[in-house]
Amino acid sequence: MNDLPAPERLAHDLRELRKNAGNPSYTVIAVWGGQQEPPVRLGKSKLSLWFSGKSVPTDDRLDGRPFTTLVDLLEANPLQKSGTPKQGATAWQERRRAAERVKQGKRRADSSGDDRSAADNGGTLQRLADEGLPAYESLHQESEQAATSGKMSEVDPRLRRAIRNVFGRLHDFTLQGSPQVYVGVIRDDWLGEDSDLAGLVIRHLEREELITQSTKPMCLTYVPGMKNYELAEKGKDFFGDPVSLPKRREQLFADCRDFVERCHVLQDDFGVQVRSIFNNNVGYGVDLSEVTATGRSWRDVDMDLNEVERSARRIGTVDGVLFDGARSVHRSLMVEVEAIKKAGTDPGNRHTYHAAWQEARERSDRLRDEFTASVRARTCLS
Repeated sequence: MNDLPAPERLAHDLRELRKNAGNPSYTVIAVWGGQQEPPVRLGKSKLSLWFSGKSVPTDDRLDGRPFTTLVDLLEANPLQKSGTPKQGATAWQERRRAAERVKQGKRRADSSGDDRSAADNGGTLQRLADEGLPAYESLHQESEQAATSGKMSEVDPRLRRAIRNVFGRLHDFTLQGSPQVYVGVIRDDWLGEDSDLAGLVIRHLEREELITQSTKPMCLTYVPGMKNYELAEKGKDFFGDPVSLPKRREQLFADCRDFVERCHVLQDDFGVQVRSIFNNNVGYGVDLSEVTATGRSWRDVDMDLNEVERSARRIGTVDGVLFDGARSVHRSLMVEVEAIKKAGTDPGNRHTYHAAWQEARERSDRLRDEFTASVRARTCLS
C-alpha cells in the first residue's frame, strides 16, 4: 500500500485500524467521542469522509483533537486484535500531515488557471480559501454583481449550495432549541464534501449580518473554547435566500430612496399649503375641508400618504428596523396633514394649528434624517 498517494493511504490505514478494533459503527464511535472529557464530536458525516478518503482530517489544533481521539480510541479498543502494534498519535499525525500536504498541492494545481467559469469553480474557490480574505472579497464582489444582474445562477454553484445549506440548518437547529453550533459541526457534518468552503460560507453569512459568533453558552451544542455560531438578529427574521442578499440589499436601498422622495414631495406640498393659508385673511373663502389651499383634493393627498405607507411596508419585508423608522415618519406626516386641515377649516384657531403643524414638521424632519442615517448604516450604501 506504500504506492498509494498519502490521502488514500491514510484512509486505507484508518479502515484497517477500525477493522482490527472490531469494526465499530460510526454511531458507536460517535458515542465514544461524546464520553470523553471534554466531549469530542465525531459525527457520522465526518467519519464517513475520513474513512472513504474524500476528506483529510483537520489539524487537531484547529478542531478540538477529533483525529487523535479517534485513533486513540480505536487502538485502545478491547476488541483490538492481539499482537497488533499500537502506532501512537505521533505516527498517525505524521500520516495526516502528509495527506494534507498532498491535498493542498492538488487544490492549488486545480486552481492555477485563470478560468473562473462555473464549471471550474471548485478549484477557484479552494484557491480563494487558501489565499484568504482579500481573494474572497474579490469573489464576493463578483457574486454581488451577478446577483444584481440576475445571473447568480451562473456563478459559484458549490459556494451557493454551501451557503444555503448552512443557513438553513442553523435555522432548523434554532427552532429545535439548539441555536449555537460549533464550527466543526458546520464544516464536517453539515458541509461534508464541501467542508473546504467553510471559511467562505461563514464569512459571507457574517458579512450579510445573518450569523454571529457566540460568546455565551446557551445550549448543549455549544463547545467551550471553540468557535461557535448562531443566527444574528437579522438572520432570525430572514427566511429568504441568503445568497441573493446583495441583490435584496440593492432593492432595499432603492425602496428606501423611493420612500424618502415621496416624503419630500408631500412635505413640499404641505409647506405651500401653509403659506397659502396664512397669506390670506382669517375669512379665507375656499372650503378647505375638500380641497387643499393649493387646489389639490385631500383625497389626492391621502392617496399620496397611502403610497408612502406602501413604500414603508416594502421596506419592512426585508428590514424590520428600517420599517419601524419609516412607519414613524409616516405617522408624523399624518399629524402634519391633520394640523393643516384644521388650520384651513377653523379660522379662529388657525395660529394654534399652525404651531401644531410646525412642531409636527420638525419631528418629521428629524425622524426622516434618522431614517436616512439608518439606511446608510444598514445597507452600506450611500
